[in-house]
Amino acid sequence: MNPYIVYMEYRGGEVILILKMGQKKIDIWHLLILFALAYYFTGYMIGILSNGLPLDSYVMTVASFLLLAILFIDVVSKKVKLNSICGMISLLYIISVIPTILLYGNTSFLFLTRMLSEWALWGGVIYFFYKMKKYVYTPFFIGMLIMHVLIFFFVKSFSAGRGIPLISSAYYALFLLPFVLLIHNRLFKILLMILVAVPLILSMKRTGIAVYIIAVVVYFIINSKMIKTKKTVNALLSKIILLLVGIIGFIVMFGLISKNYDIYILERFLSIAEDGGSGRTEIWATTWNMFLDGNWLEKLFGHGFNAVYHDSPLSLSAHCDYLEIIYDFGVLGFLIISSIFYRLYKYFKILYHIKSEYAAPFAVSLVIPLVMMVSSHIFIYPTYFIYICAFWGMTTGKIDNQLKRTG
Repeated sequence: MNPYIVYMEYRGGEVILILKMGQKKIDIWHLLILFALAYYFTGYMIGILSNGLPLDSYVMTVASFLLLAILFIDVVSKKVKLNSICGMISLLYIISVIPTILLYGNTSFLFLTRMLSEWALWGGVIYFFYKMKKYVYTPFFIGMLIMHVLIFFFVKSFSAGRGIPLISSAYYALFLLPFVLLIHNRLFKILLMILVAVPLILSMKRTGIAVYIIAVVVYFIINSKMIKTKKTVNALLSKIILLLVGIIGFIVMFGLISKNYDIYILERFLSIAEDGGSGRTEIWATTWNMFLDGNWLEKLFGHGFNAVYHDSPLSLSAHCDYLEIIYDFGVLGFLIISSIFYRLYKYFKILYHIKSEYAAPFAVSLVIPLVMMVSSHIFIYPTYFIYICAFWGMTTGKIDNQLKRTG
């Protein structure tokens, strides 16, 4: 008898493709999406050195299209409420379609489809992991973290440590930090937290380093506030000691790195006033004036996806997602996205109230994008942002599932 059997199973009103190996059942659809994500991200990072992996963008376009199709089918069938996070994401996509088509009317249908599907992937990922809430994903994402850091070091080695110091691929590790903070083993967690910090230091990313420090501080604060036992003082003291040891280690590592790689992080922080955040202040002013110059329909519904880059005399994105959102998707889109983050904050309050182990990591998952969006374009060009979307989907799915069980 062949121990490997592939068949379809009707579960919860849906048809699931199952691979049966002996007594074990594996959801093939689930594995394919995880493979597509890993394949796409690996190809994107390798693309710094070459052309990436074969057909990596097409793999992600197909995966995104399938995920979005499932989301909209469930919205139409009322399995997803419009006032939920995924429901509001679908509304955002709907209002952005017409302005985007008008903006790129002269381009091919294939180009428009690929561009929109790759941007909209983040919403599909949230819904996918929301639906697959019963699975444990932390080992998968820790594996992705290690892989990204190894690829990053390979890139640095390829460039002799100096050729491309400001590569943004260092952010992949940062956006996997919430998964690291879920690890129970304290020593392993600290080692992985250091592993997350190293690419940020090597790439001299001022925003990334600042966000990392803020995220770690928020994690310690939330965890400390949830501890209300007789061991509170000892727990706080141990965390302070660990933090001091980490700071000392950071200083030592910083000295070695600066000496061997000609990396001058402090100088880059001190030069912010002179270079205007690498020219961002000029970009922000230009984008805001572009928004003010629009008519009331453009202010309300926006100009379409990636319109800042398309319309700006600087031929650059806004390098601030808040400005990018209000120009591309209008005031209405800005309010929808604000509502999504407000919903996520309400989930954090639930986790905090029940003193869940997910509370502090979830707070970090909110802090990282909200701060990064001030001076980056993680939302409008979602690559590493997808990892935090997966964390949100996984966590909110578990919360809603638990709430349904408890009534």
